[in-house]
Amino acid sequence: MEETVVSIKLMFDWRTGPLWIKTDQYAISDPYSADEALELVQLSDALVTAITKWDEQMQATYDGRTHENLGFADPQEEKRWIEEGRELAQQLKNEVGAGISVKYVPLIGDAETIELRILP
Repeated sequence: MEETVVSIKLMFDWRTGPLWIKTDQYAISDPYSADEALELVQLSDALVTAITKWDEQMQATYDGRTHENLGFADPQEEKRWIEEGRELAQQLKNEVGAGISVKYVPLIGDAETIELRILP
């Protein structure tokens, strides 16, 4: 029986993929890179590239030696990154459609449900 994706959460976490995908086969979601997610859901090349770049921006701030000073030093850069994530979540929702729940989790705060938005 083929798995059906029921929800996708765009959420950053250190050293793992940013797309947390839940299927009808399992009760919990698993992390996927944008490329790995293509095994389960159809996404445009542009969106896969954008999500990968977004994730890599924050991953690049990781210092495994000290585990200090993680994240962006500039609060405005962090704010832009968070907003870009929100925009990517909207693009994700528009691509996967109404049948799959999409949420976005900013660095601080609760998960935001992303609604399907018809673009002009």
